[in-house]
Amino acid sequence: MDRVGIIDVGVGNLIAIDRMLQKIGRFSVLIREPDDFQQCDALIIPGVGSAPGFLNKLRDRKLDQLIIDLAGSDVKILGICLGMQILGGINEEADGQPGLGCVPFRVVNNVLAGGMPSHTGWMSLPESGRLRHCIGSHRVFFNHRYTCIPDAELDYDPLFSKNMGIAYVQYKNFYCMQFHPEKSQTSGLSIMNSIVGGI
Repeated sequence: MDRVGIIDVGVGNLIAIDRMLQKIGRFSVLIREPDDFQQCDALIIPGVGSAPGFLNKLRDRKLDQLIIDLAGSDVKILGICLGMQILGGINEEADGQPGLGCVPFRVVNNVLAGGMPSHTGWMSLPESGRLRHCIGSHRVFFNHRYTCIPDAELDYDPLFSKNMGIAYVQYKNFYCMQFHPEKSQTSGLSIMNSIVGGI
């Protein structure tokens, strides 16, 4: 199979993600309810909007349980920006309400993580980073006001100084990226291909 599901709750860069998947020879399926995921072998959680609204829409459609049920399976799950943040625990943007609890991190505003209130623009990942094998010295695009902070020992690429925020981490079958691969041009395409291109 070469079908990749994309969570669709009415927000997110779905068209851009679909185009990227087409370029690496993968077909996308919009996932609006759990049954839509049949026949898919990977899942992308896009990230645009606010955590409370996104989580409520997931729960209304029972897509939160789909993601939780897939934890620890052979299905690769990619969380992009907000789609990454809702995978964690306590979320400051959601007034301290928990996310899905799939990855051991919490979400705080950028300033508490050692960054600027709004982090928008291109940035290189660490030279020893986990994605350097596929993007080299090329940069990726960020646009966020909240940042994930590890609540347990995680092997991650740091975002800000003092290694406080997470730019990228793989945890079990979750591939979490604070940046937007669909906006990162060649770098984003290489990253996407390295994760779901070989399924």
